[in-house]
Amino acid sequence: MARMKKPQTPKVVREGFGHLPDGAASEMVKLRGDNGFEARIITYGAALQAIFTPDRAGHLADVVLGRDDLEGYVAVRRFLGATIGRYANRIANGAFELDGHRFQLPTNDGANALHGGLAGFDRKNWTITALGEKPAPFVKLSYDSPDGEEGYPGRLQASITYSISGAMELSAAFSAETDKPTIVNLTNHSFFNLAGVEAGGGGILDHHLTIAADTYLPVSPAGIPLGGGPSRVDGTPFDFRIPHRVGVRLRDAFEQVQIRQGYAHNSCCPRGRSEVGPGPRSSDKSARCPVLFGQFPRRNRDRKIWPRSPPV
Repeated sequence: MARMKKPQTPKVVREGFGHLPDGAASEMVKLRGDNGFEARIITYGAALQAIFTPDRAGHLADVVLGRDDLEGYVAVRRFLGATIGRYANRIANGAFELDGHRFQLPTNDGANALHGGLAGFDRKNWTITALGEKPAPFVKLSYDSPDGEEGYPGRLQASITYSISGAMELSAAFSAETDKPTIVNLTNHSFFNLAGVEAGGGGILDHHLTIAADTYLPVSPAGIPLGGGPSRVDGTPFDFRIPHRVGVRLRDAFEQVQIRQGYAHNSCCPRGRSEVGPGPRSSDKSARCPVLFGQFPRRNRDRKIWPRSPPV
């Protein structure tokens, strides 16, 4: 007698995630890898809502901060896991010049424009334009930003594709097209706690961190680059080239740490350096910008990042 095959667990699941005040529906997509690894993405803000990953004992935990429901995202803007645009980070005085024209943006961080302005991409309900299980579980989300939105010139058609690129590996690929000269700087704004988000703030300062950066970008108290270019990390709390605990130097009497109350700076990674940190090498990534390697030893969970451009 032939044995009945067990039904396979779907690698991609699409479901509802509440409704916005205007009645528009938000959705969630779950992408599944191996050993219980699962990434959850919502259309609101094209945000990474959760990543479940096992520790050395096989216990699963969510390691990305997110809200349990849509109302939490709408009520308080914290950029949790969100896609940031049109322009991530700060623009001094909310103004820039491009091709001889000056553009004034709404300011939302004192005198500066932060993370796309008053209603950046993190406050938009993106559209799922593709999803599937082949060649690997993935979802593509898109947002069409009209000319002049938040003061930026040009229509911008942005998209992000989340995909399971390894057994327990998630990739995020951004793209954007415009119909006139503009500026764009897209990123993901996830907060990680490898102890598990249920641990609250517990363990954050005990995370071990490695960043393959020889320089960092000093900033003003408002978070604006000082204009003198990157500074060497040698002999500063920003030297993470050799792994150490995040909290070890956090209270050092070093001006750049004190004025931002911690690490809120760009680490400048030179192109072409090989990977850092323990663990197997991945040949298709080793030629990219150096990685960030974070680890929480008590749970033996780690996170590696392969950015495609020098700043981290």
